Amino acid sequence: MSSSTRRFFSRMISLMTVCLLCVLLAQAHQDETRVLKKESVSPTVPEPLAIFNLQIDGKPISFDENFLAGDEWVKGLSFDLKNTSGKVITHFQIGIRLPAPQPDKPGGLVHMMAHGSYTALPGVEPTVRMMPGDEIHATYSDKSYESFKRMRNHIGLTNVAQVTVGIDVAMFEDNTMWRHGELLRQDPSNPRRWVVIGREHLIPKPSQSPVTSLDIKKGSSVTVAPQSDAPMLISLRHVFASDPLKPQIDFQLENISGKPVRAFSIRCDEVGGDTERKGLVNDHVVESPYLIQPGQWQEISYSAISRNSEPFERITLSVDFVEFEDGARWGADSFKSSDRIAGRRAGAEAERNRLIKIMAQSGIDAVLKAMESGAAELPQGNSAEWEQTFREGAKAVATRVQIGFNGRGAAAVESLLKQPVTKLIYEF
Repeated sequence: MSSSTRRFFSRMISLMTVCLLCVLLAQAHQDETRVLKKESVSPTVPEPLAIFNLQIDGKPISFDENFLAGDEWVKGLSFDLKNTSGKVITHFQIGIRLPAPQPDKPGGLVHMMAHGSYTALPGVEPTVRMMPGDEIHATYSDKSYESFKRMRNHIGLTNVAQVTVGIDVAMFEDNTMWRHGELLRQDPSNPRRWVVIGREHLIPKPSQSPVTSLDIKKGSSVTVAPQSDAPMLISLRHVFASDPLKPQIDFQLENISGKPVRAFSIRCDEVGGDTERKGLVNDHVVESPYLIQPGQWQEISYSAISRNSEPFERITLSVDFVEFEDGARWGADSFKSSDRIAGRRAGAEAERNRLIKIMAQSGIDAVLKAMESGAAELPQGNSAEWEQTFREGAKAVATRVQIGFNGRGAAAVESLLKQPVTKLIYEF
């Protein structure tokens, strides 16, 4: 063998050795020590689900025991769940908690999976019934893992060495809920509130002792305008003003009329420096798929934002519009809330009818293509508010149907299109 040939082979061997070392170093960098923890709770009511058969990419692991895995190891997490509650479960959520990247920084929480429709909301019918002793297999879907990555990046966690798995909530067929180790029941005064069983009496109605003024900071305040004939009552709860240019205002809204309410809007008048602003709280009219019965209330949070970098001098809240179940309306309706809800309903109804017609003529594939390529035709001759919410209503129906198809397949589409438009718009 010539000297030049020997030099060539020597260089090749050296190059291959370097490449092999790079691969081994990269592999060593990726496969680091990881650990999966189980959320520690001290329940007054035992956890309703047992978690077992833990695996990462098909390889068995155990809680609190170190194992080697790559950077994206959480995506390969899977385990089995068994209903140990003794009751029928209609919904549950499993959460993943990410540790804080630094002692002075917050951690993060994301859902890993949800099973069944969210029956904690009023009027939502169960889509699953997990009997006592039933088991299901839990894996990280691509969509859920994208949420995990967004949270990881948001909190600045560059290397995920550990995460904690926990049961966030479980709903039972008897209309009770397990959450954070306690058993809760729906508050009859507020369909969206759940209270620990035995503590219902600790939550007074807003009308029992309404709060009409709170300080934002010294010399400035949030107040409720006097409205003796208003069918809904506003009572302030908290003002969080660590940044006086962006105070968060939490308040309660109670139906004090004798009739069910199906839509409302709250007006806010803001004054700061030389600027005055008038508008709706959160810039929209509220319409929900369930009725607010007389005596019921709900909590609302509103973040006011100064438009001129001047702290607020005063913010005033008032009821601007109310629509009752029977179609009657009350209020000044200063911002055309009636047009907004009418447009949204019309858009949802038009889109639903369009999709029903396409399904009857051409089938589910045509429906899916139709949602991607267009929407219900916008009628002419209406206000700008009506036209805007018409588009929103049509889009909401298309989005809802697409989500239903992605989650439960073609069978879900026909069922969804038979629902009232308010449920299609607001229930996800």
